[in-house]
Amino acid sequence: MHPSIHAANKPEHPAIIMSGSGQRMSYAELESRSNQIAHAFRGIGLRAGDHIAFQLENCIEFMTIVIAAQRAGLVYTAISTHLLQEEVAYIVANSQAKLLITSPAFVDVAKATSGADGELHRWLLRGEADEFESFEAIVDAQTTTPIDDEEMGAQMLYSSGTTGYPKGVLSTRKVGTPIDQPHPMALMLVSAFGIGPEACYLSPAPLYHAAPLTFTTLVLTLGGTAVIMEKFDAQQALAAIDQYQVTHSQWVPIMFVRMLKLPKQTREQFDLSSHQVAIHGAAPCPVDIKRQMIDWWGPRIAEYYASTEGA
Repeated sequence: MHPSIHAANKPEHPAIIMSGSGQRMSYAELESRSNQIAHAFRGIGLRAGDHIAFQLENCIEFMTIVIAAQRAGLVYTAISTHLLQEEVAYIVANSQAKLLITSPAFVDVAKATSGADGELHRWLLRGEADEFESFEAIVDAQTTTPIDDEEMGAQMLYSSGTTGYPKGVLSTRKVGTPIDQPHPMALMLVSAFGIGPEACYLSPAPLYHAAPLTFTTLVLTLGGTAVIMEKFDAQQALAAIDQYQVTHSQWVPIMFVRMLKLPKQTREQFDLSSHQVAIHGAAPCPVDIKRQMIDWWGPRIAEYYASTEGA
């Protein structure tokens, strides 16, 4: 139950597909890239138990960074792309992140972290810009073999901060845990939703949220395929289910609302027969919306209630 195991057993199986661009990454490629990033982390001076943060759009590299942090024993914080400079600076300092990875769209936000109190001493940038070191240049120079001191990392996401500043939610991380030790939630996904190595999971939401990040990570742990939308679009979501033969998906109620607002002839042009389970949460779903979705998709709607702390 780890991407490295699937890289050995089914190297060409698609691990990640970006639904908009069609960009794909096999399990063999995920293994190589996450190893390179893990080596880059060690080269920067990061050791197991250290914290990193990243503010990125939905992209393949988002998940390779997560898998690399997981195998390097790091605690990682994914930051919302909608936060203001002072909010990002607070989270970076509060999490004691030693590294911030960002993209050109958020360079100005990242600059604000340079004066933040805390442990931050390195910035890496995906893509082209003069302000920070190139993520690709550092990572591309690394070997694709595993680091010598692999151990399980953990996520540290932040609450919404409805009663003040966001609070960091640190998952329990036992020092020295092997990277292939089964995660309790992975077993729950198998038993509750039937997500397993044959699953094709559609993630239409921003990956910095707890549910999309946790579910997508665990799908890769289980050996399934994660289809990630760069940005939610109602019609394109239906097209992704059809094109990639999606078996499982996860939504918030407003996505249901937007899909239901599509013209009936538009909705009916897509083949959704592969779709087995549509999971939703994060907000109450109006009863009439739920009924309309069940009428449309059949008895495959699964509602759950959780929290960042639970994930």
